[in-house]
Parts: sequence; C-alpha cells; structure tokens
Amino acid sequence: MSLGTNTIFWKLCGFTWGLDKVDGQLLKQVLNAKDFKARAAAVGVLRYAGHQIPDQADLLMQAAKDDNPRVRLEALVAGLLVG
Repeated sequence: MSLGTNTIFWKLCGFTWGLDKVDGQLLKQVLNAKDFKARAAAVGVLRYAGHQIPDQADLLMQAAKDDNPRVRLEALVAGLLVG
C-alpha cells in the first residue's frame, strides 16, 4: 500500500492509539510513509503507546536515522522518555 501524502492513514494510526489498541502493522506502514509529517506523527504514537509494540526500540532507531529532522527530533525525544 502506498501512503503518499494521504493523511487518513496517520489519523487512523492516532485513532487506534486513542482506543489503546495500536495497530502495529499500520504503525509500521505510517513510519515508512513518504510524508514526513505522517512519519513524525507515527513516532509520537510510538512514544506514548510503544509498550504495545514489541520492537519499539528498533523502530525508534530507524526513525532516528530518518532523512527529515522533525522525524529525528521526535525519535530523540521519544527515546529520552522511553529510557
């Protein structure tokens, strides 16, 4: 599935987070979206609900190597808070 700049997917990702049932597959797709805002939002979901995602640390490391500085900053802050 190509996410492109379609914001519906990162909104759904946030919606599932709000229900306290993060969809890991959807989260991983959004973390690889073309739109950096979607990737940054997905890192935010990972920051607060990552305890539901077994490979949280690996996904944060991937985000920390992102081309976009906003995504990297989100990953840094998430990493500091996750510990």
